[in-house]
Amino acid sequence: MINIITGSIDSGKTTNFIELVKIIGSGDGFISRKVYIDDCYIGQEIIQLSTGKGKLWSVIGKKPDEWNEAFNYYNYSFSKEGLDFAESIIVSILQSTKQPIFIDEIGPLELEEKGFHRLFSWCLNSEKEMYVVIREGCIKDVINKYNIKSYTIRRIIDGQTYL
Repeated sequence: MINIITGSIDSGKTTNFIELVKIIGSGDGFISRKVYIDDCYIGQEIIQLSTGKGKLWSVIGKKPDEWNEAFNYYNYSFSKEGLDFAESIIVSILQSTKQPIFIDEIGPLELEEKGFHRLFSWCLNSEKEMYVVIREGCIKDVINKYNIKSYTIRRIIDGQTYL
């Protein structure tokens, strides 16, 4: 079963996702947390839910020294180390009895077979229960692309959950 959490940009999806992880109390995965320097948005980092450890995932604008770009998308650059970190989290879960799997977030990148496409495919093939944040405008395309048959959708509107 795939449990989809969705909403518009800045609707509170990740915050609600973290609360859901606490309520469920088992499993593992990661969130994509926004990174700011002096109130200026610079990108995202991947944070493992069970450990709190993180890796810089994307930057907008100037790239850090020794940045190893996996790919770019519009004005974002995505880190090979960040992608490897996310994949290592998922591989560890898939090799264990842990569930559910938590992934934040699937969207336009994955529809182009970038970003978390590979690790999301692994999870779908595992048949483990999953909770995944999917951008509102991408839900139908993601369901079709990955041939998802069994799912629920929870919409986040202004920080509130609606089934």
